[in-house]
Amino acid sequence: MQLNCTHWLQTRPLISWLEQQHALLTEHTAILLTADSAKDLPATCPQALQLCKIVIPAHEMTIAPVDWVEVISDAQWVELITHTQHWIW
Repeated sequence: MQLNCTHWLQTRPLISWLEQQHALLTEHTAILLTADSAKDLPATCPQALQLCKIVIPAHEMTIAPVDWVEVISDAQWVELITHTQHWIW
């Protein structure tokens, strides 16, 4: 997957953010979740997110993610942050 944009959700829950910002998402988008933003994830991936890469960095892992959320190493997290345009929410 060729990624060019990352949305880093630090405090806002993913689902509430999605309700307002879904128009920003493309197949070239990654969404990085913190433990706070990953609370209350649904069991299945919302349709608007199915083309995106949804990840939680290993250093933020305090919960078990649902199966549509990928846990990435801290090195991969740094790679995403440094090589994509990113927005912090």
